[in-house]
Formats: sequence, C-alpha cells, structure tokens
Amino acid sequence: MCHETPTSQFLGSLITIFGSWFMAWHIYKYDKGRCLVLTRKSAFRWIIVWMFIVAMVLFMIYTVTLTYIKYDEWYTVLPTAEGHTEIMPTPFTRWSSGRQKLVSTCYQLLSAALALNLSIHCEETLYWAYLIGTIRRRDSKSWFSSVNFKLWVGFCVFSMALLFGVANIETKHLIQMERNVIFAGATTASVLLIGSVWLTLVFPGFIQESRRQGANPDVIARLQFFKELNELRTLFRFLYVACLLAVSGDGFTRETPVNTHPFSLDLLFIAGFFFVFISNSFSLMILLPRNTYDSASPSQEGGVFVRRPPVSRAYNQRPRSGPEDGMIILPSNASSINSASGTKKAHTHYSDMETHLTKSSSRPNHNIISPSTSRFSQSPWGILGDRLNIHRSAVEDLELQQSYYNTNDQRRMEEGRSGQRCPRTAGEAGGDDDEDCDKVGQESGLSITLDAPFAPTGGERMLSQDEIEARVEPDVLNNFRSPVDIVVPAAPRDLNIVVVTSTVVEKT
Repeated sequence: MCHETPTSQFLGSLITIFGSWFMAWHIYKYDKGRCLVLTRKSAFRWIIVWMFIVAMVLFMIYTVTLTYIKYDEWYTVLPTAEGHTEIMPTPFTRWSSGRQKLVSTCYQLLSAALALNLSIHCEETLYWAYLIGTIRRRDSKSWFSSVNFKLWVGFCVFSMALLFGVANIETKHLIQMERNVIFAGATTASVLLIGSVWLTLVFPGFIQESRRQGANPDVIARLQFFKELNELRTLFRFLYVACLLAVSGDGFTRETPVNTHPFSLDLLFIAGFFFVFISNSFSLMILLPRNTYDSASPSQEGGVFVRRPPVSRAYNQRPRSGPEDGMIILPSNASSINSASGTKKAHTHYSDMETHLTKSSSRPNHNIISPSTSRFSQSPWGILGDRLNIHRSAVEDLELQQSYYNTNDQRRMEEGRSGQRCPRTAGEAGGDDDEDCDKVGQESGLSITLDAPFAPTGGERMLSQDEIEARVEPDVLNNFRSPVDIVVPAAPRDLNIVVVTSTVVEKT
C-alpha cells in the first residue's frame, strides 16, 4: 500500500520472503522438487504448484518494491491545519513520475497474484467436492470431465478478467487503484469462503462414511489430518478477508477513519498479509502432503488382513474364529511392481486373484479394474489415494482385491438365478428351495452394490442406515452357542494306495 508506514511495508515484505522460503523448503521435502517437472500423470498438480509459486513471487516483488520506495521517500512534514504540521510518510503525489508508474505496475502484479490465489482457493473446494461426490455415488467420472473442473476453468478466467479490469479503472490515483484491487479481491474471497465453510461442515461426515465403508487406518488418519488443516485454513481465510474488507471498504467512506489512523492501518495491513500466507501454507501442505512411507522400513510395516472371497449362505460353513480359519495374512508390501521390466512379484493369494481376473476378462464386466491394464488415477479411490499421497501399491492391492470379490459375487449371483448352485434336482423344483435360491442371488447382488470400495477386508457387505439404526447389540446369554451347535464340515480323509508287486521267475 502506498500510504502506510515504511515499517509496516517492511514487515509485509518479510512475510512474503519467509512464505517463499517455506514453500521452497516444503516442495524439497515433498519430493525434492520433482513435482516442478511436467509429467503426463501429474500435469494438473504441476499447474497448481506453479500457480502457487508464481503468486508467491508476484506478492514478493510487490512488497519488496514498495518497501524500497517507502524507505527511499521516507517521511515528510505536511501542514494539516492553519499553524499545524504533521510528520507522515511521503504521499505518492510527491513522488517522481517514474516511481508512480512503477507502483502502478506493482498493483497490476498484485492483481495477478490475487487472481491466482483465488483460483487456487476455488480449486481446493471444487476438487474435494468432486472427490466426496464420486466416492459417495461410486462414480467413475474423471476430474477433467466433471462439472467441477469446468466451473474451475470458468472461475479462473473470471477472476483474471475481474482483477485486471478493476485495476485498470483508475491508474493515475494510486490510492484509488489500490482500494479497487483489494476490495475486488476481498469480495471474491468472501464468496469463496462460503465454500470453505461448507467443506468444513461436510468433511467429518465424509470421514465417518469412509470409515463405515472400510477405509484403512492410513486413509482415515490422513483424512483426519486434512480436516484439521482445513479448519485452521478456513479460520485464517476468514481473518484475512475481514482485514482486507475493512481496509478497502473504508476507502469508499467519506471520513476514512481506518486509513487515516496509523495504528489501525498498519495493524490491518500486517495482519492481513500474515493471515493470507498462513492460509496459503496450509493449502500447500494439503496439496503436497508429505509421505511418511519413505522413511519407514519394510520391517516396521504391519500385515494386512485380506478376507477370503465370501461364500453363499446356502452352504453350511464353519464360522471364522481367527486368521487361520477365514483370512489370509498378506504383508503390506506383498505386491511390488517393477516399472522397468513390467514384471510383478506378488503373494500367492495376490497371484490367484490376478489369474482369476485374467481368465474372466473375456466377460463384459465393467467392475474389473486391474492395475496392469488401467491407470492408477482412473477410479475415485485411486484419485483420493493420490491426493492423500498414500502409498500406491497399497491402494492398487485394495482395488485388485475389490475387483476379485465383485467378480465372485457376480458369478454366484448368475449361478444362483439360473439354479446351478441350488442343492436340488429338477423334480424338486418349487417350494421353499426356489425362494432360497432367489435369496442367494439377491444377497450376492446386494454385496456387489454395497461392497466396501477401498477396504483392506473387501467382500463384506456394507450396512444401510436403516440396518444400522435397527440393529440391536446381541445379549451374551440369549445368543450363547455351545461348541456342539457349530457345524464343522468333515475334513477330507487321506487315501493311501498301496501297490504290491511280485515277480515270478520260471526256470526252464
């Protein structure tokens, strides 16, 4: 600002310099700067990261240039009334024409920085709204073909046109130019603040739904961390919007009590800059979350329990009492993909699932998603894992397991409807057996639509809201079952075949 004290302008430049240093440090810690290189997979994230960098550099150029001019012009003595004088920062009307043009150019840069900052703000809200919506609806539409992406592109064009148009309304009177730019940016930010508040309100419900659908602890912990960061970011956004609206809105009044009072002007200016870059730091931490998997050794990673494919209720099965009965333990790094040779080293159960998917690929089943044939970011859960920076192999394993379970469920549903799996002959058709077979098909179809999307224990049917509310916790005595009540299928007996040979030699 061209009418605040040099000291406040110097503090504002320090804030931008330290903000730029924090951004460079965080990007280096994230992936040592590899996110700054354009790749086909992370092209959109590359755009957002460079928008962050360009906006920060423009803010820094604006503040450092104003600091240099303010300290060079310093203070001057001006008459305020008859017989009274006041020492104040030298007004821009006493600056040289070259410096006035330079400051006018700096306000153009400030307009571009605010437009980029608002575009990032809008992208965060729309992107998370897209992720929450696709996961809830089980939609496979990509981000680039969604309505949210089109809205974001339109907002980027609108914000650039608005800020540059407002900045060029008045270019001679620097105080009015400054007022118009800051007021337009603060007003647009206040509208986007509503979206941030909405995201803050719906995010806890999204975490609960993800937990109910079977999200693993890594996803839940990362989502919980993002929720806390988003709450703090929304708070600081509200504070900087209030500061900027107070300073710029006061410029439209006749008395201008805020801008003519040195303490209130410097306080709101410094606080506004501080809150802007604190909220931007939180946005950067959410956009580029540092991954802790790289620092963890493979020996410290725990096992992942993978449930066996669910079987029909038409058959008596022994209840699972432990991992040895109904589960297979896979290490969390059981599947490793060698990108150079394209070969895969997997656990036996993982290989069986992949073999099953390969054999069943001839059938038109759109639920099958194989990491070897589809990109990681095609499904919404893969996009969420990429956004959370969750270890890719873990998410690929979960998606492959999910496809395996869905394929078995669909096969059982088709066989149940056709009567191939029902324990009856053609003469026994009708009666209760038909209802049992129909129930098998319905239950299998229900498990397909309500299966946990990214659960490490896939194949378990997800309860609806009515079932959750109507479910009563079992009583110990009423539901007691003795070991005699448990039907244990007979184990297959070993068949030993003994072959006895005799050799008869006849002597002649």
